[in-house]
Order: sequence, then structure tokens, then C-alpha cells
Amino acid sequence: MSEEASSEHARAYGYSIPTLNPGLQELFDNSTGDKSNTVDYVLIHGFNGSSETTWLHEKPKPKFFWPKRLEVDLKDSRVFVYGYDAALRLSLQQNSISIGGLAEGLFAALIDARSDTNRRPIVFVAHSLGGLVLKRAILDMHQSIHSRETLTNSAKLAQGLYESISGLIFFGTPHLGSRIDEKNRVQVLKGLIGSFATIPKNLTKALVSESVELGDLSKFFEKTKLYTDGKISIRSFFETITRAVYGTVITTKASANLHYASEEMVPIERTHEGMVKFASPDDQYYKATLAVMRRYGQEGLKRKREQDHPPVKSSSNIPSYPLTSIMPVKTFVQRTTLRNQIHEQLHRSLGEELEGETSKVGVWGLGGTGKSQLVRSYLRRYQADYNATFWIEAGQTTSINRDFLQIYYLLTKAPSQSNSPSPEEALRAVHTWFIGRGGRWLFVFDGADQLEDESDLHFVNISRYIPGSPNVQVIIISRSSIAKKLSTFEGVSVGELEGPQAEELFFKCSEIKRSEIAMTEQIVVNQVKLIVKELGYLALAVTLAGSYFSQTPRLSTDLHAYLVEYRIRRHQILSEPPNELINQYKESVMTAWEISYSAVEKQMPEAGRFLTLLAFLNYDDIFLDLFPLKFNPTPISQHSWATVIWEQDQVSIGMVEKCCAILEKHSLLQRQETRAAYSMHKLVHSWGSDRLLLQERWEEANKFCTGAFQLLFEAVSNCVNTPEAKLRLVPHIRQNFDAIQKPGRVLGIDSFIHDLEYIGDFLSDIGQWHDAAVMRQEVFTMRQRDLGEDDPNTISAMNNLAITLIVQGQRAEAAKMFKEVLEKRQILGEHHTDTISSMSNLANILRDQGQYTEAEKMEKEVLEKRRQILGEDHLNTISAMNNLAITLRVQGQLDEAAKMEKEVLEKRRRILGKNHPNTISSMSNLANILTDQGQHAEAAKMKKEVLEKRGHILGEDHPDTISAMSSLAITLRDQRQLNEAAKMFKKVLEKRKQILSEDHPDTISSMSNLANVLRDQRQLDEAAKMFKEVLEKMRRILGEDHPNTISSMSNLANTLGDQGQHAEAAKMEKEVLEKRRRILREDHPDTISAMNNLAITLRHQGQLGESISLLDIAVRKMKQIHGDEHPHTKVAIRNLDLSRAIYKTVVIDSGKKQDKVTTLYTRIKRRFHRKAL
Repeated sequence: MSEEASSEHARAYGYSIPTLNPGLQELFDNSTGDKSNTVDYVLIHGFNGSSETTWLHEKPKPKFFWPKRLEVDLKDSRVFVYGYDAALRLSLQQNSISIGGLAEGLFAALIDARSDTNRRPIVFVAHSLGGLVLKRAILDMHQSIHSRETLTNSAKLAQGLYESISGLIFFGTPHLGSRIDEKNRVQVLKGLIGSFATIPKNLTKALVSESVELGDLSKFFEKTKLYTDGKISIRSFFETITRAVYGTVITTKASANLHYASEEMVPIERTHEGMVKFASPDDQYYKATLAVMRRYGQEGLKRKREQDHPPVKSSSNIPSYPLTSIMPVKTFVQRTTLRNQIHEQLHRSLGEELEGETSKVGVWGLGGTGKSQLVRSYLRRYQADYNATFWIEAGQTTSINRDFLQIYYLLTKAPSQSNSPSPEEALRAVHTWFIGRGGRWLFVFDGADQLEDESDLHFVNISRYIPGSPNVQVIIISRSSIAKKLSTFEGVSVGELEGPQAEELFFKCSEIKRSEIAMTEQIVVNQVKLIVKELGYLALAVTLAGSYFSQTPRLSTDLHAYLVEYRIRRHQILSEPPNELINQYKESVMTAWEISYSAVEKQMPEAGRFLTLLAFLNYDDIFLDLFPLKFNPTPISQHSWATVIWEQDQVSIGMVEKCCAILEKHSLLQRQETRAAYSMHKLVHSWGSDRLLLQERWEEANKFCTGAFQLLFEAVSNCVNTPEAKLRLVPHIRQNFDAIQKPGRVLGIDSFIHDLEYIGDFLSDIGQWHDAAVMRQEVFTMRQRDLGEDDPNTISAMNNLAITLIVQGQRAEAAKMFKEVLEKRQILGEHHTDTISSMSNLANILRDQGQYTEAEKMEKEVLEKRRQILGEDHLNTISAMNNLAITLRVQGQLDEAAKMEKEVLEKRRRILGKNHPNTISSMSNLANILTDQGQHAEAAKMKKEVLEKRGHILGEDHPDTISAMSSLAITLRDQRQLNEAAKMFKKVLEKRKQILSEDHPDTISSMSNLANVLRDQRQLDEAAKMFKEVLEKMRRILGEDHPNTISSMSNLANTLGDQGQHAEAAKMEKEVLEKRRRILREDHPDTISAMNNLAITLRHQGQLGESISLLDIAVRKMKQIHGDEHPHTKVAIRNLDLSRAIYKTVVIDSGKKQDKVTTLYTRIKRRFHRKAL
């Protein structure tokens, strides 16, 4: 790059860093023309930072000092940085760092710098503990103003500065208020200091006094007028990236929360010190910071203009209408974020295009979400900003005309007993009154739910009632999302309460007397969390449920009983009108939704039926591809799901979209932009089906439930072949099946059972084994009931159920079923294909139970019969060969197993294709054999391919994909890539716990695999603890003599040996060897490994002769089975050589007698290392 180009680049990035001295220093002043539009910005760094380094991004180059870049990006601004000696010394007492002293310096410097511009808006940006310096300075300003009756000149200057503060921007500031105890404050402080420097000794003691001071700072700051008025803007950024040396996020969201009413909490994906080091002007966080600085500055300028030129209030004293409109209900909880959205949009600059128009905000949402209460809280908060407010019941034209007539009387002072004007005359007079009128006025149109269908009795053309004055602001409250279109800007959508808000509301309405409930405080809180979650965080539902609790004495001392009561009497509780609890809201939850439903049904009957159909699917992720459009009749299914809605089989996507659009307008569906789907509130979803049952419309309920089931059958049949598409259907299948199982459902037997069986197979294929088992159990039960025990369809249903039980780990129950199936199918003849399949299934379960000899015998018979009947290349014959290869492998017959599995893989590739799941399984099986043969590099390559293919075809969370990950991790361990293997095993264990359960055999195997790696990493205590848990579970679930239980015992024994507990290890290893000889056979690889392991322990105990004898046998057998180059053979040879070397050193060369061997061995055994198999 040329020198000239380099200079231009430097200017663009603004990294020509000025020399910055301690104190307040002006970086630039780029104000032009009228200085009244200038905003001051002050940046304050934290401990161990500086005005130069804190804001500087250095690596990778180019450097970027973003405060200087503001000169380009922030017009009409003056930017300061406040610096101080922030170097960390031995303890805080020895530092020049003092929160109070630094704040005093900042306060004084600001007064001096702004002496001639004292009312200019000012915005502060503070990083880390610099935010505490800022808070202390603001507290000092507050105290200097309010500590005396008559203000001195310096206090007046402080007042000007204090009242000019427009916004505070905190980056990773731990506010450390009274909500955090002293111990945690100290830990946070240590983390902050440790993020920048090595922590000195004895720092904790020094920090205790500081932490108390900081706790008091937050407590007093929250009492300042600046905080309590809530008129400034505050944004608190918090980091989400852990700093490696500290090991955790330093300033969490909770710690960074100032608990200010309209505070904006924003995460930054950076470390604590990196969160203010922006890489370039295009850095997303620089752009976000610039935008909020600019916005806070503009807000300050607007507030200053309003102070300089206050709106001229009307000389006439106009009261609000009605007076009760601004009175809050006693149970209301604040929703500050939504309230602030209303305020911000009503006061947002309209710009040139909209200049002179009336500002309008639509507030819309489902009935019962608390829309009206939200607007009342807005009125209560900002009533002083308006000359008067007018609350209009906008449910229909007649009520609007009535209210406008009353407003007419208020405005014109005309006596109400005089001749009343017509509605048109009253409306025109009200509009005329506001033309050219100064001041600020607010109109609220409440309950304007019908804004579109002109034929509806309740339709209201709201636009004709809105006064055309720039001094009038309008809020439209509606259940219809059309209110969004009527908004000047984006409007405010009101949905569920936040969790803490819902809990607060329930406590208020239930009037819980905690002292009378026999529970701890935390149990009460946890129970309330469950209750409001069940209620879907819906404001009116929480209110009604809380009221029911308070009015039911038998529940007042037993909070646990409430949910049981609610689930039984849900409809009754939610059908109760609010009465005096919410004196401005006369409808129950159910009534509110019935009104919306009636409006939908009148506008488009198909949309009403569509809503009822959705009540029998899941309420979340309602996506358009869920609804099949094409239908091909079959002998079993004559009609499509669509006949329930449109009375025709073929539909278009437009017909479905139109239904969704109507429901969305009435807030009965909500759009999920991120997933291209809709959702329904869970209580609306429950109401959709409850309303049919409670009205005893059984036939209609069955029709929609069956229609939803038919929809899912068609969706499964037509589902695209991606894991994501298949998994999206699962929640809907679960929900519908739950509805099907409710009492009173009468479904067509033949078609229903066939379709249910098909869906059960679908769930099994995608690894949803629990759901598949539930459905297959239902199919089996219905087949038994309708066809009898011995019908072929019943036997097939039992067979399918048993297959699902295997993968769920219920092997004993599956084995029992398979034996019964085989016995029943014997009547078909021993050469019937179904009989042979039953024999194959039974052989698989025998292998899983460790009965290898019996399984091998049966699998050979299956293979022979299938070859004779079906031929060599039939898929069932190939499957039989695959099963036999697996059994040969677990018995240690590796060469024969490898040869057979290679043939299976070749045939499946040729017949099924290389990406068929069965082909991939063959590749996995062969890779496992290669691992056993010690060909780790080839095995790893193959296993990586298997994992990649299964992830792509089956999905990341399919059990077979997780098994592939586990298998690869085993090979990585064999290759001594221990960190990678441990990471993978932890991921496998976590997934299996979530998907399969804690006690599933595969989950326990994952725990054992992880423990092996921990042992390899010499984390012996943790490994031993885990192995003991594995062994206990294996004994309980699989039995004492199962091969996996014996392997667990061997693993634990090896670990005990590593810990030096040789006596206990030897006892256990002898039991392992005895059991493997008895169950597996003398020449099985696992039996030979047991010899090796016992020999090592005997060597450590000084029994060298017996150790050498066992190792001699082990080496000879391993050479016969594996060959000289197999890793296990090499390990055994090394162990034998080592034992002989020790024997020579201790016994022969020393000339000592045998009884002295142990003593001498103890002296030198640390030179030798244990090598178990």
C-alpha cells in the first residue's frame, strides 16, 4: 500500500490516537452553525484501562480507535473521554483508584467544561467499573441539588448538568445492588480485576470494604430523581463470551441489570474487555452503539426544545373523559417495555412526509392479554403530559357516538339538557374544536375489534373519528391486527406476560398468605411458576385463576392442590367473569374468545372450522407444509382431511393461507417470522376442543379429531426426506394422539389402525422410539381386542412392539414377546418367512442379553434358510449375514466377521445404494471390526464418513447418529486423541440422557466410555466414581453375568489398580476372569484381556511368577487370534517383557529369596507403569 493510500486508510478508520492525559479531555467538537443542536458525549473507562487502550482495537490490524471515528459519524456533537490512573496495585487501599474520588473529579471537570453550555443534552458511555464512577457522580449531583433549600451557584450548575442528562450507556457494569450479597459482590469484583490483570494476594480482604460501598451506591442511586422519574434512557450491554483465564462470563445479564423501568438489556458476543473494542466502522456492535448514542442525543434535544418552548395549554379547563379511565386496578402489574414502546412511537419524530399528521399507535392482541390495562398504565404514567385524555368504547358505532356526544358537551360547555346534536354534528364539532388548538390531547379507542368487515354489526370505520390535528395523539386497542396498519409506525403487539410479571399478578390476585402455607418460600415460588406456565402467562387467565384460589378456602393452605383442581375445572374457572376484580373488563376469557370466533365464522366459515381443526394439532409451529394439498384415494382412505373444512378433497395453498390470515387478524393465530409458521396460545388451543366437549358435540369433536389424524397421515406419507421436515411433524402427532385417546372418541377401526401403524413405523424410523412404542402398544391392544390373540395381524403388532422395546432398552420384555411370537408363528411352518423373521429377531435379543452361543446357532439357521428360500442376494438374506457377522465379532471371531461384513457392505452398496441407512449401518459394523483388529486409522476414516452421512440423512439427534459419534470417539481414544474423545463422549452422554433416559443401556455405556477416557487422562477419582455408578446400574438392569456388567467390573478394577488399591483390584479381576471363562470361553479376546489385567495387578503385588505365567498364556493366545502386529498383542508382549525384567532384577540378579521379593519390588515399582486392556 502506498504512503498516500495508507494515510487515507488511517483517516477512514480514525486510529490516529491523540495523546490523552488524565482527567476530562475533549476529543473533538464538530458542531456547526446553531450550537443549540449540539450534544455532549462522555466516555469513561474502567479499572486497569485507560482513555486510549480501553476503546482501541489493535489485533488484527488495522487499529480502530472508535471514539475518534465519531467525529465522522456523529454530527453536531462534542465528545470527551474521562481518564484516570487505573493501574491495579497490591490492594485497593494502595491504589489511586477510589470510586468517590474519581466521581468527584468527573463531576468537577464536567461543571468546568460546560460552564457556558450547561443545558446542553449529555449522554454518558461507561465501561465496566467506570459505570460505577458515573453512578457515584450522578449521586453527588443529586445530593448537591437536594441537600439544601436554597441553591448556591455551584448547585445551580450541578442542577443544569443533572437535568441535561439524556441517556446512560453501560458496557459490562456490575451494578452490585442490594440484590447481591457481599460475598458475590467480592467475587464479581475479583473477576473484573482478574479480567485485566493478575489478581494480587490478599485482594479479597481489600475488596470487602469496597463491595459494601458499592452495594450502598446502588441502593442510594435508585432513590435519585433521575432514576425514579424514569424519563431518561438507559441501555445496559452485557457480555456472553467467557474469558479463558477466568473461566466464566464476568458480568452476567443479572449483574448488569440496573432494574430501571425502561432499561434496555442487550447482549454482546464478546469478552468483558473486548466488548468496547470495535474492529471497524462496519462492526455490528459499533453500529449498534452509534445508533443508540445518536438516539439518546436526539431525545435530549427534543426534551430541551419542549422545555424551551412548552406547548401552550388551553385556557379552558377540560376534564378527561371519563374520569375513571386513568384509574388503575389494584392487581395490575407493570409492563414497562410495552408501555415505553407506546410512548416512544407517540413521540417519535414524524419527518417531513408525515409532518402535521396525527400520531397513532395500534395496540393489538388476543382477548385477555391485558391490552386495556397496559394503556391505562400508560395514561397513569404520562397523564401530566396531556391537557386531557378521552377514553372511547369503540366496540360499535353506537357506543362511539355516545362517547363523542359526551366529549362534545365537555368541549363546548353546552348544557346536556339542551337539544342534542346528531352524531354527525357532534363528531364534526369535536373535530373542529381541535383545529389550531394548542396543547397535547390523547384519544383512546378501546375495543375496536371489527375494523375490516363492513357488513358486520360491530364494524367501526375508526379513521373517521380521529381528529386531524398534530397536537392530538391516538391509541387504538383491538383484537384485530388491522390496528397495526392504522398505526403511524409499527404499533404494539401485546402477547403473553413475562414469567416474573405473571407470577407477580398471581400473587396479587390469589392474596396468598405465605405464613399460612406449610411450604418454604422457594417451594411457594416454584409452585406459582408452574401455575402461570400452565396458564400460558395470559394476563386475564392468571387473574381469574388467582381469584379462584383466593375464593376457595380449601386451597388457601395447599398450593400443590391448585393445579390438580385447575386441570379438572379449567373451563369453569376461565368462564367466570372478572366482576369487580377488573371493573373495566366485563368478559371472561372464554367469552372473549367466543366473540372472536363468532366474528371469524361470520366472515369466513372455513376459517372457523380450520381453527377447530388446529385444536387437535400442536399449538406451536403450525407451518404451511403441514397441510397436504394433493390427495390420492386408497381402498382404506377414501377422503382427504380437507373435506372437514371445505367439503372437498383437493385444496390450494391459497385457501389455507386465507384461513390463517383471517385468524391472525383476530389474534387467534400469531405469526412466527423466524420459522415461517404460526402459533396459537395454549389456552386458546385447549378452548378450541373443550368448547365442543362441554357442549356435548361429540360427533363434531370426533370429526375434527379424525380429520386432524388424516391430515397427519397424509403429511407423513408426503413428507420430504429431510430430518428437519420429519421432526417438525412429531409434536403434532403427539398432540393428536393424546386427543385420540380421550374418552368418547369413536374412530373407524380398519382405516385408523392401519394409519396408526404406519405413523408408528414412521416414528420408529426417525428415532422417536418412545412415541413409536406408545402407538404400537395401542395398535397391539386394539388388534387383540378386535381380532383375537392368534390373528396374524395381532402377532405382527406384537412383533413390532417388541422391536421398539429393544431399542428402548427393555430387553427382557422384548425377549419374552419375541419368544411368544415365534411360538405362535410356528403354526405357519418352520420355513415360512414370518417364522424365520421371528427367529432372527429372537436371536438379536439373545445376543443383546449376552447369550452369544445360542444367538450364533440361531442366526446360522436363519441365514441357511433364507439362502435356500429367498436366494443369496435377497435383502433379508443379506440382513441375516449382517446379524451373524455382528455376533461373530462380539465373540472375538474377527477375521470371519470382517470377511462376512465386507460381503454385506458390497451387496448393500450394489442393491440399495451407498447412502441407504442399511448400507451405512454395514459400514459402521465393518469399522467396529477394524477397530477390534487394531486398524484404527482405517476405522476412524470410515466412522467419520458414517457420522457425516447419518447426520445429513437422519439428523444430528437421531439415536443412530449419536451411536456413530460414540463409535468414532472410541476410535479417537484408541488413537490417544483423548481431549477430542472426551469432548465427544460428553456430548453423546448428554444427548442420550435427554433422548433415551438415564438408565437406558446405551446411556450407561456412554458413561462407561467417558469414564475410560477420564482414566486415560489420569482423572482417577472421577473415573472410579463413574465406573462404580455404571457397575451398579449394569447389575440392576442387565444382571450380574451380562458381558457388559462384567466389562464394567473390569473397568473399575483397572481404575482401582491405577489408584494403588491392588488387593481390591485383584479380587475383582479374578472374578472377571472366572466369569469370562465360564460365559464367553477360554479363547475369547475379552477373556485374554482379563488375563492380562489380572497379571498386571499380580505384578504390582509382587506375585511375579504367577504374573509371568498368565501373561505367557495371554501372549500366545493373542498371537493366535490377532497376530503379532495387533496393538493388544503388542501391549501384552510389553507387559510380559516388563514382568520378566522385574523378576530378573528383583529375584535373580539380587540373589534374594522369594520372601523378600515384595519388599524389594515396592522400592522400584514406581519405575514401571500399568498397561491394562
